[in-house]
Amino acid sequence: MPLLASQELLVQAPAKVNLYLEVTGRRPDGYHDLATFMQKLELGDTLRLRVGAGEGVRLRSAAPGLPLDERNLAVRAALAFVRAAGLAAAIEITLEKRIPVAAGLGGGSSDAAAVLNGLAVLFPGALDRERLFDLALGLGADVPFLLSGHPAVWATGVGECLTAAAPLHDCHVVLVNPGFAVSTKWVFETFAELGRFDAAAGTGATASASGAMARPLGEPANLALTTGGNPYILGREKDRTIKTEPCLVADRAPLWNALERVTVRRYPELGDIKAQLLADGARGALMSGSGPTVFGLFGDERRAIASHRSFVRKYGDNVFLTKPLQAT
Repeated sequence: MPLLASQELLVQAPAKVNLYLEVTGRRPDGYHDLATFMQKLELGDTLRLRVGAGEGVRLRSAAPGLPLDERNLAVRAALAFVRAAGLAAAIEITLEKRIPVAAGLGGGSSDAAAVLNGLAVLFPGALDRERLFDLALGLGADVPFLLSGHPAVWATGVGECLTAAAPLHDCHVVLVNPGFAVSTKWVFETFAELGRFDAAAGTGATASASGAMARPLGEPANLALTTGGNPYILGREKDRTIKTEPCLVADRAPLWNALERVTVRRYPELGDIKAQLLADGARGALMSGSGPTVFGLFGDERRAIASHRSFVRKYGDNVFLTKPLQAT
């Protein structure tokens, strides 16, 4: 495909949290089957894509310790797109990093998804949507969701089966990262050693495993933190019953992460962070993904601000106050 002129595009890469995460099995190839509810956040990275004549992918970023070669998912995403589309182009990516690295917030995966979406805009028609999702799945389990236009989904399989869900709203999210990285590979390997695969966990996902995005199922109402006079819409204990509706259900919405016991056992500080978020007035608190970031969901903005300030005094720039993303 010929390149007519240099082009630039600014794209956003939102962070995500897992409101529910269960490991339901392990495949022969070593990958794990999951059942998870994921929500995008307003917090995110910013990427500037520039396409010019020549070949190769170059990543620039001022983030300390961030790999700038093919170890970075953004670079791998650009290379995958160029190869799949048969393009001859030089791609320069400038990344402004806000999402902590290896924090369970999907930062690298979101950067990769943003690159795929951005290049699809810069090269219209180069790859169809299904092929783009296939590339996303090859890059990581969270990438298909972050590539999608949905602010929240139920995801199953290794992350390829997506069912659109109504996002959280009317709440504030305090993210607390203790400042150390946790290896996702280590967490899943340790979990596998514990033999905790619960095949009885159900999901609300009905999409095929082809990598194509599931279509939204109707127009469910957004999920608020309070409803019908019950302020505890997000339960603090695991609810094994996962509803078949494409959204979390009032009064029975679980906050659960099966990986917590692996990460918290090694890093007890995370349990202390959860307890403090709840003491600060969070309706619920949970570790996101494989950790180590812990989030608290607040219905009261003033309490969220106070909690954020308190954690900033201890963890500095690794603490964030944000909100659920409503649309992408």
